[in-house]
Amino acid sequence: LGDSAWGVQFPPEFDAATIRSYFRSRSYQIVADGQHPAWLSEKIWDTLHSAGLLGRYFNVVKYKA
Repeated sequence: LGDSAWGVQFPPEFDAATIRSYFRSRSYQIVADGQHPAWLSEKIWDTLHSAGLLGRYFNVVKYKA
């Protein structure tokens, strides 16, 4: 904080299993919103990009702060 605030728009610490669990626990709301939780869950997968993103983010913040 100070002159700047830093953030990301997604939780990079979440993996596919975590997101699928979240979808299961919120399936009633997802259905109420007109979506299909099982179909959406099939579209979730782990990616190497998010694992590296958090480390790069902290490196940028460390040198800018």
